[in-house]
Amino acid sequence: MKIYIDYVLKNLAAPTFFITFSLVCVVWLTQSLRFIDLIINQGLPVTDFLKLILLLLPSLFGLVMPIAILCSSIFTYNKLNNESEILVLKAAGVSRWGIARPCVILAGFVTIMGYAISIYFLPVSYREFKDTQYYFRDNYASLMLEEGIFNAPLPGLTVYVSKREDQSTLKGIMIHDNRTPTKPVSMVAESATVERGPSGLRFKMFNASRQIVDRETGEVNLLYFDSYPFDMNFYTGTAEKDRVRKSDEMYVNELLEPAPGLDKKLRNKQIADGHNRLVWPLYNFALPLMVLAIMLSGDYNRRGQTKRIITAVIFAITLMALGFAFKNLAANGKVFTIILMYMPSTLTILASLYVLVIGKNPFAKKIGLYAGDEVKH
Repeated sequence: MKIYIDYVLKNLAAPTFFITFSLVCVVWLTQSLRFIDLIINQGLPVTDFLKLILLLLPSLFGLVMPIAILCSSIFTYNKLNNESEILVLKAAGVSRWGIARPCVILAGFVTIMGYAISIYFLPVSYREFKDTQYYFRDNYASLMLEEGIFNAPLPGLTVYVSKREDQSTLKGIMIHDNRTPTKPVSMVAESATVERGPSGLRFKMFNASRQIVDRETGEVNLLYFDSYPFDMNFYTGTAEKDRVRKSDEMYVNELLEPAPGLDKKLRNKQIADGHNRLVWPLYNFALPLMVLAIMLSGDYNRRGQTKRIITAVIFAITLMALGFAFKNLAANGKVFTIILMYMPSTLTILASLYVLVIGKNPFAKKIGLYAGDEVKH
């Protein structure tokens, strides 16, 4: 490998890693805050909490890598330009494509990583993430009940817990079920344990009373029990084995070939998500190439490249916005837009390669630079 390629590549790799790591940490922190209450106030083991939030990392890396390499390529090549290193390379006979090669190498590597995440690591990690959520839901259901407040898991249902001794033992339970307004039910128990019953998890309430009021007749029925089971399906909901997996949990082939009999709207969304999995990693290659095509072509200006940087950023935002817009159109049933989903990235790659490899500058003969770039003082 030529010395200058190794040099530029090192200058590119460091900010790419730093920006990626920084963005992932910021987004990861905001996502983790959703679960922090489980460990601080509700007793979820630290190891389980860490496992849950670590499973979010692949999806975050896949999301931020195109933005990171875009910022890195702008920062690095602008720095090389300001220090006249690009000018020296051009004077030494290095073409625009030669100067761009280090970024192309890094972009190719990041694109491969993006496809590895999109095709394999994302569905594997997110599927495990959702399975872990259901595991916590089924095995730590009592954690969802906060002490000393009236919990409302469903409209018309109120659950009060005076104290939680551990993950499965509760003290001072009150449940008011008003989901059938004509016959509200109130239950009070001295204590309760969470156990698995025939239809899923349930409270086993001890020293309990059950009161039913018939609002039409005004009759009140009051019963006392040494123990009384109460179903907890209001928290656990559908069994994990019966739930419908989300798009992020599915492999690309599963998305592109939805199960027979699937709702048309959901079918269109899955197909659009499947194609988006194939399109998004391309931005890891398209965006830095677009930056290089803009920053390395045209006149050399010692006063900086602010206008070119702004242009590159605007182009990048526009490309990603078009990608999201075409994806939404495809998800709404406009199948022809699936082809359009691939156009922003592929056309950008082709146009950028043309400028970097074939494109010529009319000022080449004036000053004798290889790439034909005029120097403006």
